[in-house]
Amino acid sequence: MKDALVIGDTLDSKNVGISRMRDADRKWQKLYSQLQSIKATFIDKSLNQLIDQYINHSYGSNSLLLHLTYLKKCSPEDYQTPELSRLNVSNLVIKMDSEMTDLLVKIVKKARQVKN
Repeated sequence: MKDALVIGDTLDSKNVGISRMRDADRKWQKLYSQLQSIKATFIDKSLNQLIDQYINHSYGSNSLLLHLTYLKKCSPEDYQTPELSRLNVSNLVIKMDSEMTDLLVKIVKKARQVKN
């Protein structure tokens, strides 16, 4: 996850990252606002933490996929940094997918526990 966040922060710092696109997207703003409202009603703080982790992983995963797209379509000199060039992105994709799936399972399980 840390490496995916490095990718996201690097792309964002060059104004070609997910944050810029996400923050300009009205659908995302509405969804995020609704999610924050729903989270405020949860008594169980661990469920809120799991949801926050999932959002952070989603940001990292989307940044990683954007980075892979840039690798295919752009010159590395346009946005590449020493930190990015050292990362093994193919292993990261598999790891991020697995972590996101695990988080979703935990969220569903915890939501069911809280509901009952």
